[in-house]
Amino acid sequence: MRTQRRGLHGFPLYGTIVLLYWLGYAGSAFLSAFLAENEIPVAVVGAIMSAVNCIGVFSSPMMGNWADRLGNPRKVFLTCALGTGITMLLVPFGIRYAVMGFSLVIPLYISWAIFCRPMSGLCDGWILNVIDNGENFSYSAMRRIGSFGYALMCVVYSAAAKWYGNSDIIFFIYAALCAALVFFCFYARRDDAPVKREKGKKIGVRAVLGHYHLIVYLICHCLLNLPMYCSTTFIPYKLIEVTGSTGSLGNVTAFRSLAEIPGLMIAVWLIKKIGMRKSLSLVMLLFAAVQILFIGAQGVPMVTAAMIIMGCINGIFVGSQIRYVHEIAPPEAATSAISLCVSMALICAVFGNAVGGILVDAFGTIAYFIFAGASVLLALLIFVFSVPVGKRLGHPLPDNIPNL
Repeated sequence: MRTQRRGLHGFPLYGTIVLLYWLGYAGSAFLSAFLAENEIPVAVVGAIMSAVNCIGVFSSPMMGNWADRLGNPRKVFLTCALGTGITMLLVPFGIRYAVMGFSLVIPLYISWAIFCRPMSGLCDGWILNVIDNGENFSYSAMRRIGSFGYALMCVVYSAAAKWYGNSDIIFFIYAALCAALVFFCFYARRDDAPVKREKGKKIGVRAVLGHYHLIVYLICHCLLNLPMYCSTTFIPYKLIEVTGSTGSLGNVTAFRSLAEIPGLMIAVWLIKKIGMRKSLSLVMLLFAAVQILFIGAQGVPMVTAAMIIMGCINGIFVGSQIRYVHEIAPPEAATSAISLCVSMALICAVFGNAVGGILVDAFGTIAYFIFAGASVLLALLIFVFSVPVGKRLGHPLPDNIPNL
């Protein structure tokens, strides 16, 4: 039985931790702009950001695997927060120095990718463990706090940079938020409840690779993330097609982000009503349908409407998929499974942007949206038919998980 104690705990404590993480992470939106502001050539900026994404592909499952081996995601999350804070504090100084023509900001950005890219999956895994250990709050409520904080802080960072005269202030604020995050992570140590595991069982990534339904979902996750992670790359081209400029890009992107908040609220209701698997199936169907809206959009209002719908669908997706992965994963692999989802999404961003760029260049945006819709429909088919196939192969869905 959990003992009663005074001080910050429960929703206020973990809500503060989630908020601080997303407030800081909003600074990552300015990484490439900071390089451009300091006159780094475009080709070099592209190479650096590609390297950052590639590092994230490997660091996310690596940190998730470490968290599962320790049985405690909080300790690894704290380590990553500390590493991220130190790195961000040094970035404004690293951009001003070079060794043999090699800017010191490059290893700092790579260090940021090692520590920061896994933090989203680690945070989700930690919060879900806390909820499972008896805390009375929902994952979706936590993510709503994060979404709102991220959107708000993007505005604050921009205003601070204008006031300060350059973007250095963004990294100082980011580092300060990481320092506050480290403090609250230490404070939360009294709530640690290490995951109990049976001896002889596979742990972390190895356990995920031997789990039929997790592997199936990771495949579907890749196919589903192509339109989600790459749409922002090609929406500007759609706006150019219908208006001749990208002047309204900021507005439509903001509407999309804000629409995730009601989507997260809807996810809670949907899971209770129809279960996690049906919620995810509905998300896939709606994602495919929204591509048709993008194809038929003939003006900014239609593009905006499609972006709002897509944002709401993404909110439902986030609220459903993390819970689904956490529930079907064995306790000794839960954080690794979530971290692998983050890693797969980054791979999709690389692949989807490459294929999408070729399609848009050759045939226009309609080709990209057809490709995106087909990818999601393929994910839906695999996801739906994986259950009867799994039964025939001797891998039925767990029957002891509610709302599955």
